[in-house]
Amino acid sequence: MVAAREEERFVEDPFTDEEVLADAADYVRRLLANRRTLARRHERREARRLRRHRRMWKPALRMFTLTRLAMADLVREHGRELAQDGPLDEVSTALLLLWGHAARCVEGVEHSLAGGYVDDAQARARTVFEHAVMAHIIGEYGREPGSDLAERFLAHRLARLAKDIELQQEYPDPELSELPADQVEAVREQVRGFKDRWGEKFGQTYGWAHGLPGMGKTIKFEHLQQLVRTDHIRIHYRHASHLIHSDALTLFLSEVESPEGPLMAPAGTSFGLIQPATWSLWSLGWCTESRVLHSPLRADDGGMRSNKASWLVGTQTLLEATAAAFEATEDLAEQRADRDFERYLLPGWRGRAWARYLTWRDGGPPIRRHHPADEEPTASEPPPVSTETVTAVDTGGR
Repeated sequence: MVAAREEERFVEDPFTDEEVLADAADYVRRLLANRRTLARRHERREARRLRRHRRMWKPALRMFTLTRLAMADLVREHGRELAQDGPLDEVSTALLLLWGHAARCVEGVEHSLAGGYVDDAQARARTVFEHAVMAHIIGEYGREPGSDLAERFLAHRLARLAKDIELQQEYPDPELSELPADQVEAVREQVRGFKDRWGEKFGQTYGWAHGLPGMGKTIKFEHLQQLVRTDHIRIHYRHASHLIHSDALTLFLSEVESPEGPLMAPAGTSFGLIQPATWSLWSLGWCTESRVLHSPLRADDGGMRSNKASWLVGTQTLLEATAAAFEATEDLAEQRADRDFERYLLPGWRGRAWARYLTWRDGGPPIRRHHPADEEPTASEPPPVSTETVTAVDTGGR
């Protein structure tokens, strides 16, 4: 005889209802009593997933680390040579700061890839790409005679800070301590001086870029992409934006179809690592090129020291080898999934659905810096650096 079901009770405010609070306290007590069992079960399952994931991706991830460290060593050695000539100029300072934050983001991408967290890696790769675009623009246009682009870029941090101060004062958070009034006024006074010098547009999001070719009244990041001819990356950039900002498509990108209905995709996976890996690495390589090629250490005829040229070309070779390693491992992951997916990370149909989803979302191949149709460099992008001829150096990369 099944006991009669208790009559359901509806509460208006569950956070003040005594019976609900008592049941919640009992639930938490029982959960904490079994916390070791529950935690160990999750830890064993996660450790098993990570072992399988890292065993398969270990060679590619090592190539990723090696390439990242090679770029870091090149920038570090280049910085030592610059330091011998005295304080850095504004262009070198801006390029160094952009490279430094890009390198931090790439290290975060590496840790996300090691755990199989593709969406996190893709979101960070998007930031590295933004740094690469800005570094190229500042390096190329900041070295023109009479240009104050790097000075505007560095000063623009105060315009952004003034916006944050204004927001904090309009919507105060008691947990945040306010800046002293004299510091706030000093920031505003400096920003007013910048606007008097460079115009009211300086206060916009990309106000430092006004005056560059093709820039209109309001500058968006897509305009900067057009300036450096990376329009073919815009769809990948937009897909990464969906992983950061909440909208209806964001929910769809986290869903896979199954015979039982829609399911949320797992956070950790062994598919789709190739795009955030290649995108973040070549973006960091682009920052490295801008840092080294647009250097005051260059000769009067545009040449650079042969050891730095060889080092720079070597990092590009490592980058290509890393992309090939990720591409080969991605193919291996799909083959193993089709052969015996129940022994792998996910049940068979779920894994295949996840693989199909990533193929649709990312398009499969690695992200390249230049469009495949761009076979010949333009007048604004001279031929690439070679170890034989180190005087004709590319201002934007290969």
